[in-house]
Amino acid sequence: MEPSPSAPSDQQPENVSNPRLPNTPAQQAEERRESERRKDFRRSDIPDALMDRMFDLNEQTLALRRKELNWRNIKFTLIGGFFLITTLWYMVSFQEIRNKLEISGPYASQVVLTGDIGPGGPIAIDRVEKQLDSAFKDAQATCVLLVINSPGGTPVQAGLIHDRVLHLKEKHKKRTIVLARDYMASGGYMIGVAGDQIYADGSSIIGSIGVISASFGFQDVLPKVGIERRVLAAGSSKNGGDPFVKQNAEHTDKMRGILDTMHQQFISKVKTGRGDRLKASDEVLFNADVWTGSRAVELGLIDGLKDTPSVLAEDCGVEQVKDYSKRDFLTTLTQRFGSAVRALQHPHFY
Repeated sequence: MEPSPSAPSDQQPENVSNPRLPNTPAQQAEERRESERRKDFRRSDIPDALMDRMFDLNEQTLALRRKELNWRNIKFTLIGGFFLITTLWYMVSFQEIRNKLEISGPYASQVVLTGDIGPGGPIAIDRVEKQLDSAFKDAQATCVLLVINSPGGTPVQAGLIHDRVLHLKEKHKKRTIVLARDYMASGGYMIGVAGDQIYADGSSIIGSIGVISASFGFQDVLPKVGIERRVLAAGSSKNGGDPFVKQNAEHTDKMRGILDTMHQQFISKVKTGRGDRLKASDEVLFNADVWTGSRAVELGLIDGLKDTPSVLAEDCGVEQVKDYSKRDFLTTLTQRFGSAVRALQHPHFY
């Protein structure tokens, strides 16, 4: 019986290489070593002298880079310092230097009071006293122009500035003209009546001859959130204004008495300053109402409607002013920011 022809075998001899099959372990190891030799950039492949030279060049490059960066920082520091010193010089000295420049011909001294009246604010006796003193003692000035743009503030600071203007006016025998801008109300008007004449724009806000004290009451808040307030005080009236206790009638009466006293002091200054020029009853003038400049003329609270050139020409007989106002950058920035905020609240009366 003859053997049947065998089917073709799928197996191949061991010594025949098949590219589709993985290499032998020895071949794989050799390929890995070759790959490592290609990837690995070892120091042993480069001469030592060349490697040292490369390191030296790298260090020199880094050193030069550091010097360049240091010099650049120095330049920026010097430039920044220059601009900072220049800005500070402008803020502190520019107004004083400008005032020392000669003005050809006659002029009026000017002080501008802008903003709220109060300690630490733009209008406070400590801030404006030197400005007023310089303006009034200028022997070459024909008069003093006091420009006021203020909705009011604390009665103490307003009273101190009012009294200072009266003192300087009498001491230096200087005619004092007050010019109102947007506002001359409450404490602003108290300062204004120290002048000999008062002028404003027809739409200026004038008046508010009154005194106010305001606070909040939170006496019902703490119990609702489970908080007990504990206060110890010596003196029956010491915590009379505590916002976390119910308003005390006795304390309220005392505060009304204090406010009435301040109000009468305010009224006395107005009557002394305006005298028989007032053209309405006390009930009309002193109930803390505000009026436009046009109405204020009719009531006798101001003397007329004029702008700066008209005041200079008609009341001072000059065309120029020498400004003694001191304005620093921070205050100006704060005032402009406050003006932008108040512009969102129209009308914005105090």
